[in-house]
Amino acid sequence: MFTTRLLPLALMTLFIGCNKDAVDSGVTEEEVEPVNGAEVYAASCAGCHSADGTGATGPSLVESVPTLSDEILLDVIENGVGSMPDMGLSTPEADAVFLYVRGEFGEFGGA
Repeated sequence: MFTTRLLPLALMTLFIGCNKDAVDSGVTEEEVEPVNGAEVYAASCAGCHSADGTGATGPSLVESVPTLSDEILLDVIENGVGSMPDMGLSTPEADAVFLYVRGEFGEFGGA
């Protein structure tokens, strides 16, 4: 799910960026606020999973994240699972948290 959503976006961006005849959307880089995964995690996730991911009222991400595929991890971030509710994150926020969590708490397979 994660790669199927980002791959077309990356290809489209590459195509538009290389197309000198592309229509200007009028949006400048200064108007697009990048999403910081660490900030979204701190605001939306750390209350239950703790800042270091070792768990509090929610499970340890240090232990669980390396066991989850990208698709399952992104689905959990977007929709919740079990007692974890849907946190109402936007797609850019969910993607940023996904990248942050993978980087901080482990790649699939424990890498």
